Amino acid sequence: MNKLIPLSLLVFFVTGSFVMAFNPVLAEGVAENSWNTKTPMSYARSDLGVVAVEGKIYAIGGRISNAFVGTNEQYDPVSNTWLTLKSMPTPRSNFGIVAYEGKIYCIGGTVDFTIHDNVWWDIAIACDVNEVYDIVTDSWSTKAVTPFTWQYIQAHVVDGNIFVIDGAAGMVGELYMYDPVADQWIQKASLPVSNYGLVSVVVDDKIIVTGGIDTYVNEVRIYDPKTDVWSKGKFGPSIPVSAGGAGATTGCYAPKKIYVIGYWSSDDSVINLVYDPVSDVWSTAKNMPKVRISFGIAVVDDILYVIGGHAITYNGTLGEPSFPEVYSRNEQYIPIGYQSTLLPVTSPSVTPTQSDVSVVEPEPKSYSIYLFVVALVLTVGITIAGLFFYFKKRPT
Repeated sequence: MNKLIPLSLLVFFVTGSFVMAFNPVLAEGVAENSWNTKTPMSYARSDLGVVAVEGKIYAIGGRISNAFVGTNEQYDPVSNTWLTLKSMPTPRSNFGIVAYEGKIYCIGGTVDFTIHDNVWWDIAIACDVNEVYDIVTDSWSTKAVTPFTWQYIQAHVVDGNIFVIDGAAGMVGELYMYDPVADQWIQKASLPVSNYGLVSVVVDDKIIVTGGIDTYVNEVRIYDPKTDVWSKGKFGPSIPVSAGGAGATTGCYAPKKIYVIGYWSSDDSVINLVYDPVSDVWSTAKNMPKVRISFGIAVVDDILYVIGGHAITYNGTLGEPSFPEVYSRNEQYIPIGYQSTLLPVTSPSVTPTQSDVSVVEPEPKSYSIYLFVVALVLTVGITIAGLFFYFKKRPT
């Protein structure tokens, strides 16, 4: 009987290991719609580029007070630790950042500015640099320069191509497609109604754009790369999110939603708004605890990480005369409806009510089911093998 105890422990350990392998980032247990403080970056920065690649988060470039940096740090959500890597060759901020096939593309952005009447961003100097970081070799290379000089750039990958939107446009946001294989730029259909400081995400191979601080702050626009056509979603709450960001959950561990996080001047908070791309409905979530702007957002296993940023200080005008405190903060947000095991694949029961909405249909995450089946088979197989050898060697 005593020999059954270690055998039972072995079975429990093997089973638990496979369960944790499903979502190691969250194996510790978390509550939905909650914020948690994680290990901060080694170097405080704002207006930086943040992107997730193969379960790791990379925080690149940005600004420290009035100086631009190329600092490159990698964050491991499992070990909750940071690693400093090779810096970006061209120090800058507010650039487009996107990951594709083990490489991180850093596109355009601000390289310098001149202060005039205590306001800097209206005379910021943007660049056409397109630099690529290889996460395997920890090295940088230069690709075809951009046909534009933008800042506050939004960048996304769809079907092997990189789509770049002018996030600082006044009324029309230009859109370009970059082919990383051909190293070539192609202009596409411009965003019909743009906004200064818009945010965007990709859901089911469509680019969804919203936010900003100008007239069309609550507009939702949806771009279909296959047809090169823009359509319109439902208007949301009027929020100034130009100094914020957005992240989308995939439907694996949390329901498929878009989280728009930005500064709300009416009560000096950083609000968290939720958009459902299927039902075309807006709602709210728990606000970010630390009030700051110009941060980066990355999503790993349907969990949002809000990194960096700086304090909010105004002198009666929209300026930064004192160069406010810059943060290295790293705050983790657990989305509404999150669970540490894979969610079942379901079909949408609600469709958009507006006739001009480009319907964003959820796609089944078949790889999740395969992982579950494989883990289950391996666990049962190891358990049976252990029992077989135990009883075979047990004295009669």
